Amino acid sequence: MKKYYIVLALIFILISCSNTKKIARNNQKIEQKKVLELDLSGKGLDVIPFDVGQYQDLEELNLSNNNFSEFPIEILKLSNLQLLNLKGNNLSIIPDEIIELSKLKTLNLMDNTFKTLPNSIQSLHDLRMLILIDNPISVEAYDSLKCLVNDSCTILIANEFLEKPPYNCSDTLK
Repeated sequence: MKKYYIVLALIFILISCSNTKKIARNNQKIEQKKVLELDLSGKGLDVIPFDVGQYQDLEELNLSNNNFSEFPIEILKLSNLQLLNLKGNNLSIIPDEIIELSKLKTLNLMDNTFKTLPNSIQSLHDLRMLILIDNPISVEAYDSLKCLVNDSCTILIANEFLEKPPYNCSDTLK
């Protein structure tokens, strides 16, 4: 008798599910849940294995501790991105097209091989935190970088060194 009720319950569930799919197809409205955060850290990735363009609402992307040796250009499709974590990869170049991420507030480039960053970084007007700890950035490159970022952006260059904005820049560097 107990098995009979279990079988009936399963049949009811199957019928319910198939009706839901039919309703969704008939209305042609299938709402996808908005993905705001995506954590792909520590997955051994050297490329992004899918079309990130499908995540247009994405605000936070964590690609830390992977094997990227080139900046994943696909990220530039994510126009709503506010936090990008590329910590612990083998990156040395950020493309000038980084300006396409105009809403970016936090950029974590810690523990890579950056010696400098592109001048286009100055176009990231919403940038508030730039983390460059454990990168081989020279003092000269750091001084130039201070003059490129906006007056609200904090640059972390070393664990024990924190200089708060606004930075002291000479007019010749700006």
